Amino acid sequence: MASSYMAEGRNPVVLYHATPAKNVPSILKHGLIPRHGGGNYTDEMTTIGGVYGATTPREAYSIVREIYPDDQIAIVEIVADALALKADEDNIIYAIQKAIEREARDNPEEPQIEGIVDAVKDELEESGIKFNQMFISDLYDVLERMIDDILEFHSWDDHFAWEHGADLWLREHSDDVEMLFSNTWMDPKQK
Repeated sequence: MASSYMAEGRNPVVLYHATPAKNVPSILKHGLIPRHGGGNYTDEMTTIGGVYGATTPREAYSIVREIYPDDQIAIVEIVADALALKADEDNIIYAIQKAIEREARDNPEEPQIEGIVDAVKDELEESGIKFNQMFISDLYDVLERMIDDILEFHSWDDHFAWEHGADLWLREHSDDVEMLFSNTWMDPKQK
């Protein structure tokens, strides 16, 4: 498979997908099928979906072991086009959370959207998440429309309140998150 990616001039990268072992027969028969919506964790946070991959088998295993502590876990090695990898939407939400916290700390009287955007860019770059100018433009638009809702959900002293607020925000504005998500990608070699 890697040779076909190279022959097409793409950028192959090996990733690892962990799953309960009971899913292996279906994967062998149908391949990996992206899941859309729902969630794996007990918090049932909505996901945009896709096939999630990690850069090491250990990383993939530890994530899935946390979700399915009693199941046998299988690791599937996949070859993907590095230019087609999307960031995990949780990382985008987390970057927005951290950016709001930073802006609220630095400018507690009146958090500024520009400060939040700069902090989001910093957080994403630290995580190896790339983004284009459309992401920045869309982020400004989303924050201008949603800043009051986001700040209302966010309690500077209560992390649980923020996580609950982020979940509600994602559920209520999943189109906005998906729009932001579509203009990001991962660089697995940088991570």
